[in-house]
Amino acid sequence: MDRRRFCKTAIAAGVSAAYPLLAACEKKGAVATHANTSIRGISLDGAEIELEKAAIKELGDAMNGPVMLSGHPDYDGARTIWNGMHDKRPALIARCLNSQDVSHAVTFARERELLVAVRGGGHSWPGKSICDDGLMIDLSQLTDVSVNAETQRAFAGGGALLAHLDQASLPLGLVTTAGVVSHTGVGGYTLGGGFGRLNRKYGLAIDNLRSAEMITADGQIRTVSQDQDADQFEAAAVTSASSRSLSTSCIRLNATCFRAASSGRSNRPGTCSISTAAGTAACLMSSTPAYSWQRCLTALAS
Repeated sequence: MDRRRFCKTAIAAGVSAAYPLLAACEKKGAVATHANTSIRGISLDGAEIELEKAAIKELGDAMNGPVMLSGHPDYDGARTIWNGMHDKRPALIARCLNSQDVSHAVTFARERELLVAVRGGGHSWPGKSICDDGLMIDLSQLTDVSVNAETQRAFAGGGALLAHLDQASLPLGLVTTAGVVSHTGVGGYTLGGGFGRLNRKYGLAIDNLRSAEMITADGQIRTVSQDQDADQFEAAAVTSASSRSLSTSCIRLNATCFRAASSGRSNRPGTCSISTAAGTAACLMSSTPAYSWQRCLTALAS
């Protein structure tokens, strides 16, 4: 066989082999609304259970975001988390677009005592963001962060990352205790305590949590704070992040000042000042090699 014919034959064989895989990506059964059979699940006590076809379709119809089954083109991407050691395959992945979606997913799981994992930033080292044969509640699309400069408050979605928080708050001269890895989730980091470089000045991240919109196990959407439903707020503050679904967090911000670094690392401190609703503060500035900008702490009165 000459080289030209060999190349043509190899290309034709490759296309033929790939066609079934491409067709599989278009299978309607890859989303809950077109589920054509019941699927296997795992209960909270580890027992095998059956997730009925009609119930899966009902969940898919109720949600704004997709409920993905194995075989969906986005399934593998959605189940991939930062720590690649945890290669688990949920029975269902509910990609939530709002608080109501989270409520529907939680209710579905509670009624069947189905194992649940909640993915915020997907940065859980022990892999609490994902589970085998259970329901993965995916908050990764809820990344909006809004900042009120007057009240010095940030409102972060359940899938927002520390990078999103910084991008929204730093241009306004506001900052809070945060970690050093920008792709860590705000919700999980905060509920886990949140130790960072600014905690000696402003406390842990959890100390700066002022309120939260949370979905409890009964599917109710609740806004909790020290002044509203204080018991639930305190419970959220002391309970593992993996057992809570926060759709929005309200975080206290503090006045700061920063400047873009001209190059790499500089050991020369500088001074700066910033005017905010809380007053004018002055501080020393030192560089941090991990960032392209430099932060400083303020001398605000308590």
